[in-house]
Formats: sequence, structure tokens, C-alpha cells
Amino acid sequence: MRVIGIDLSGPKNHKDTVLTIFKQEGNHLQLVKWANNLSDQNILREIYEQSQLDEVIIGIDAPLSYQDGGGDRESDRELRKFIVNLGMRSGSIMPPTLNRMVYLTLRGIKLSREIENLNAAYPISLVEVHPGP
Repeated sequence: MRVIGIDLSGPKNHKDTVLTIFKQEGNHLQLVKWANNLSDQNILREIYEQSQLDEVIIGIDAPLSYQDGGGDRESDRELRKFIVNLGMRSGSIMPPTLNRMVYLTLRGIKLSREIENLNAAYPISLVEVHPGP
């Protein structure tokens, strides 16, 4: 199995987009690759190449959906409550349609749809993640 983590930035800020690829080795993960300054096409190429070798699980730090009408999704509200109970600040969970989040949300949604349409030899699973300290 391959595990890919993507810290997505807005569409005009490729330099801050980071992708890591790990390969499962028994009970641990071994780093295969780290890359930054990635366009959507670079990301799709990396995912496609890994999906020809083994099953791929991808975690993307970016909204992959939005609440119709704007504001928080139910998952945003639940996650905000959870992290506050852990002592984290609630402001790290922002609604996907917030002005400074909307371009990241659009890129995340677009990229997730393109990943779903890849001609992969092995299954690809995709999940939205949020980093914590």
C-alpha cells in the first residue's frame, strides 16, 4: 500500500503545495518521496504512477466539499468542538466558502474529481484531513 499526504495551497501558490509518498513496510511507513511546488498536473502524475504499483490512500489537507448556501459543514462544527476539547483553537477550522478559503476549496474539489477519474491499476481512496499540533 502507498500512503500519500497532500498539503494543498491555493491555485496560484504552487510553491507551498507539498506532497509526501510513503510505502507500507510491515507495520510502519517508509518515506518514498517528498516534493513541493506542485501543480495539479504534477500531483495527478505522482498519484497515477503510485496507483500503478499498489493500492493508494490519499489524505488531502483542503476542503473537498462545501455547505450549500455557505458556512460550516456539519463536519466542520463537529471537528471544531473536538479540537477545542483538546485545547486547540477553534479558528483553525474555517468554513470552505470563507473568502480566504474559497480558492483552496475549489482546487481541492477539482483535484479530488480528477483523482477519481484516473485510470488506476489499483484502488485509490481519498479523504479530507486536518493537521493538528
